[in-house]
Amino acid sequence: MGRDKDKDGDGDGVSAGTGRGSDGSCGEAGPLAPGEVRVYVVDEAAPDLHERLDGWRGLMSAEEAARWQRFRLAHLRDRHLAARALVRGVLSLHMPQVAPRDWRFSQTAHGKPVLDGETAGRIGFNLSHTDGRLVLAVALAPAVGVDIERRDREAEMLDLADRFFARGEAAALRALPQADRRRRFFDLWTLKEAYIKAQGLGLSLPLSSFEIDFPQAEGREDGDPGRLTLRLPQDAAPTTALPGGPGDAPWHLWCLDAGADHALALALCGEDDWRPRLFTGLPPGDFRETACRVLRRTAPLGQASRPQEARRRGSQAASAAAFSDDGKP
Repeated sequence: MGRDKDKDGDGDGVSAGTGRGSDGSCGEAGPLAPGEVRVYVVDEAAPDLHERLDGWRGLMSAEEAARWQRFRLAHLRDRHLAARALVRGVLSLHMPQVAPRDWRFSQTAHGKPVLDGETAGRIGFNLSHTDGRLVLAVALAPAVGVDIERRDREAEMLDLADRFFARGEAAALRALPQADRRRRFFDLWTLKEAYIKAQGLGLSLPLSSFEIDFPQAEGREDGDPGRLTLRLPQDAAPTTALPGGPGDAPWHLWCLDAGADHALALALCGEDDWRPRLFTGLPPGDFRETACRVLRRTAPLGQASRPQEARRRGSQAASAAAFSDDGKP
């Protein structure tokens, strides 16, 4: 469920991006600010989407166009085309000096798409899709991941949890009332997928190699979102799979409200306190900011103590001890 998505490559209601052209022209969304991660959602059932498809073909590279032609099913061809327009159009919203068709991409050793050429390392991005939705996350950080799933998908939840999740996660899922298991399963699955995608390690990082806890109820009455806790093994490697990766910086996880039918999760590694912002619309640049309701998140920096922070401090101390006074091993 969703393990191959990377192969495709708090809102205030204000407008972001006024461009409506299908030829690659994009409206001005303003630069990405440090500490914000923007999430762009496209509804594949939007009435105007299919009317714009032909105008997006010219945005694709030769390689993307060749892959588009290999899809036999029309809805997969349309999704691939919309995904390419989404990535290229949104990147140009934030770097308008680069036209959507001029972006160049490469892949890491584990298959994560990244920017190439003069724009390499300037913006981190990640794409996800499920039936009916395309989602793109962008931030001024290389390690960003997003995942979306339909909650009504048929799944043997307990069997999948036993096979792929950490033992504590599977046990916690079994302990829930049956009526609550589906929601928790898809929240957990998307969180774990988003984290793996942000790491950039692909299938080489098993879902069972880290654990995510849900220590509080979702969305308390005071408006504060429920908490998440990320537990990493003591010997976990830092984020080194990505060019310019943040090393041992702390991880941030969010469950975002995507409606009753979808689970949407976001992961990012960085030193700042990050704030998600949500936009809906159509590529390449016709998006409007909408309210972003955070259902759960890891504790903001400086609040509750986190196991990952203890591990980070221990790792830094060990690294310091491994070097002599002259800075050599």
